[in-house]
Amino acid sequence: MFYIRFEKIQRANPPNSGIAILFTLINRGRRVATILSYECELWLPRNETATESEFVSRLHRDLRNDDIGNFQSQQEKEIALLWHFTPQQIQRIQDERSDGGVCLELRCRLMIASRWEGREAGSYPIEFGWETPPLASAGGGSIPVRIKIPQSDWISLLSDIDFKHVLLYELPLPDLQPEFSRSAEHLKLAWEHHNAKRPHDALVASFKVFECLGYNLYDEGMARSELFNRVMASEDQKKKEAVLKLCTAVQDYFHLGRHEREKPIRLSYADSEMALLFATGLLGYLSRLY
Repeated sequence: MFYIRFEKIQRANPPNSGIAILFTLINRGRRVATILSYECELWLPRNETATESEFVSRLHRDLRNDDIGNFQSQQEKEIALLWHFTPQQIQRIQDERSDGGVCLELRCRLMIASRWEGREAGSYPIEFGWETPPLASAGGGSIPVRIKIPQSDWISLLSDIDFKHVLLYELPLPDLQPEFSRSAEHLKLAWEHHNAKRPHDALVASFKVFECLGYNLYDEGMARSELFNRVMASEDQKKKEAVLKLCTAVQDYFHLGRHEREKPIRLSYADSEMALLFATGLLGYLSRLY
């Protein structure tokens, strides 16, 4: 019987090739085993104890490092599977997961050719059959194969693949002007807080996105109305006033994340999601006009 031991999940190399899921395959039988083919899928449990899971994606062999071949008895080999993810799949996991890490389910099936120890070559036919490897554990093995990814590792992965919100992939924003770099750094930090489900920190970072614009663009502090008059100099006055009101309202909303002198306001993942979509869209809009 083969067993699986999860090792880690990381951005694949090159970056645009997806996510790599690394695990160790262990041949615990007293046999020489050859893997003829295998198929693997990634599923999302409703929670760590749920019996129901939702299909996410097929996983594919990394042919560049696919040296499975024969396994001697008790031999172990590290295997890499590629997940050619879509933003929708990552967003689904983000929406489903709790405030902690991520729990994923790995479903694999191996076609094995086995020659058992003690049998002379040619004396017994080689046995062929499908195996479903369980998760290796001290007590033997367990199915389904649930892999737990700590929150810190998951957030680092989201940062490595530059994941934001699925809507921003469907409605891509232009690259920001160099003068907006400091605001872009605050925005990136806000997304990291959001992905880590820290809504208060996400709103505070979103607030800073627009607070530093006057210094970044014109090397001086200025009232928000003056800033918008300069950035939107060629736009109609009514449009400038409307966008200014929108930005002021959004900044008031972002300010809910700050509570140094009062009782904290209860904020959720959905609250910071709305904040980040506003902040990203508005900053991209202003960069176009600058």
